[in-house]
Amino acid sequence: MKRNKGTAISGIALVAAGLFLFGATQLGVGPISGPFHWSLFVIAPGALLVASGLLVRKFGLPAATLGAVVLGTGIVLAYQDWANHFQSWAYAWILVGPVAVGAVWQAVGLAHGDPDARRDGRPLVRCGLFAFVIAAAFFELVIGISGFGVLPRMSWSLALSLCLVLAGVALIGISARSALSRNTHSMEDAS
Repeated sequence: MKRNKGTAISGIALVAAGLFLFGATQLGVGPISGPFHWSLFVIAPGALLVASGLLVRKFGLPAATLGAVVLGTGIVLAYQDWANHFQSWAYAWILVGPVAVGAVWQAVGLAHGDPDARRDGRPLVRCGLFAFVIAAAFFELVIGISGFGVLPRMSWSLALSLCLVLAGVALIGISARSALSRNTHSMEDAS
């Protein structure tokens, strides 16, 4: 009985909010005057899922995780539409996946007193932001997906020679690491 009452109150609140927003939009006042931006149709469900995950303990983490992906996608798409920078999706998905999910896991952990969710969310945010910066630098500055990279200005022979040098450096590093490992093991065996 208590659950049905809460569901009915939530439904009434949503209907009232929708009618208020519709009326305000028709009058040209309120937080959103004029036509809706299409990304709001992605952002709103994501925000509702995150909010429900923060409020309801039973299915908090799964709902909030799904909401983080939807909300993060909506925010990235809103930026891309505003800046006309859709090619940034090559690396912006990192903000949707690990970063948004990790941030929401931390929030759910705080809201529900779950230290595991907070602990598991931290490295997702940290590593995700690091990967985002590296990927953004690579796609924008090296490959030049937005038109100002180094690689499009290089000749093919210069690009190939750079790849060969980098591959050679990697092989030298692998060889040195292997030799160092062998020397460490032989010194331990001698002791």
